[in-house]
Amino acid sequence: MVVRVQADAAARGVHPVAVGGASGGSLALYDSIAAVKVSPAFAVARIGGNGTPTAKVEARFDAEAWAAGADGKSGTEDDFRIGVMPAQWSVEPFDEVSARDHDVKFAGLMDAASGVFVPGDAGPNPARRMSGSNVGNLKVVAEVAQGSERLRGEGQVIVAPPRWNNPPLP
Repeated sequence: MVVRVQADAAARGVHPVAVGGASGGSLALYDSIAAVKVSPAFAVARIGGNGTPTAKVEARFDAEAWAAGADGKSGTEDDFRIGVMPAQWSVEPFDEVSARDHDVKFAGLMDAASGVFVPGDAGPNPARRMSGSNVGNLKVVAEVAQGSERLRGEGQVIVAPPRWNNPPLP
């Protein structure tokens, strides 16, 4: 079904959807994106593979667009979620330690189009300081285009070592 909707500026906000006798879901009407949030804001990925019995565990992110509410200010209680938007994804060092240890180079790769982070291989890495493993602490960056403007949201991914034991549940 294709539906054409025309709304005036007073209709900004989140509205329930109904067509005939069917209803469900909602529709966000907005004039501009005020903020971008990375969801989840924090995730854990695990290195793996590389001949080990433990598989890599990826982390997946979405870029949520938010509109300023009736007060016109971003970051207040009346803001409303527009929805998930396509984004350009990347990672950066989370802090000075992450930058010093070159975590961006070793901890894994972010797919620029999908927001899927694939961690690096398990095991010692002779290219890292003290032959450390490919763990890391990374800032996840989503950039959403709005005309010629690029809005940025940030999250975090910790790239952890593999889990080698699975304790029995009581």
